[in-house]
Amino acid sequence: MPPRDSDDRAWLSYDSVAETYERVAVPWFTPMARDLVAAAGMSAGMRVLDVGTGTGLTAGLAAERIGLTRPVVGVDPSLRMLGLARRRPGVTVVRAGVPGLPFSDATFDVALANLVLSHFPDLDHGLADLRRVLRPGGRVGVTAWGPGVADEDDDGTEADQIVASVREQCGMSSNAPVAGAPWEERLRSKAELRGALTAAGFDDVEARLSTYRTTFRVDDFLAGWGGLGRYLRWHAGLERWHDFSERAATALRARFGETVVVVKQLWVTTATRPIVGE
Repeated sequence: MPPRDSDDRAWLSYDSVAETYERVAVPWFTPMARDLVAAAGMSAGMRVLDVGTGTGLTAGLAAERIGLTRPVVGVDPSLRMLGLARRRPGVTVVRAGVPGLPFSDATFDVALANLVLSHFPDLDHGLADLRRVLRPGGRVGVTAWGPGVADEDDDGTEADQIVASVREQCGMSSNAPVAGAPWEERLRSKAELRGALTAAGFDDVEARLSTYRTTFRVDDFLAGWGGLGRYLRWHAGLERWHDFSERAATALRARFGETVVVVKQLWVTTATRPIVGE
């Protein structure tokens, strides 16, 4: 496959990595999604929306939480991701992005967004759209990566540096021309996250910092489903990508063996759409 033009934005889609995401990312994100669903305070009969649902992890957990009393609606722009999401019990899917939700005002009791706010093309308008589809008194639950933590168990930072060095040796860029998650660094700040929700008209914002440890097989660590990985696979072509992956895997195994431990912090955050007159 020949290299693609760097300004081609098709790589932003998760369509090409849906199965990889389900295999590698979903086990990593499951404890985070469980914590978010628990924090959102759902109960049987509630109308629940999960934006950026991907393969339906958070939506499926929410459906279990409310007892499959009514379908949880999962929204995502990727048809391949939605094809996997619709297999989950109690989940119905709609292809859409945020902003641009195709629902009437005050439709849902709870809206969830697990590691999704950073992907909104317009953060302020995206949050305003979430508020719009919530009923007054409804709850929003979101997560965002935290500021990072110095942890002796964490291999992730050093592993990323090793991989970046191999990319340089292979003549591959360490930056995509368009950010796949343009708000990720901003939302690492608790103040910025709270401020964005408050500016969008939410009250009672509560953000709790949690820490998660995950062990990846080297090949899974290099699976390339994230933003830079998707860009490199698309732009460089599969032959160069496979060469890079093999070199990077050799370097990582020389340093860590067969597994890489990643320690991440996450803001688990809830807020409420105010009731008019309160």
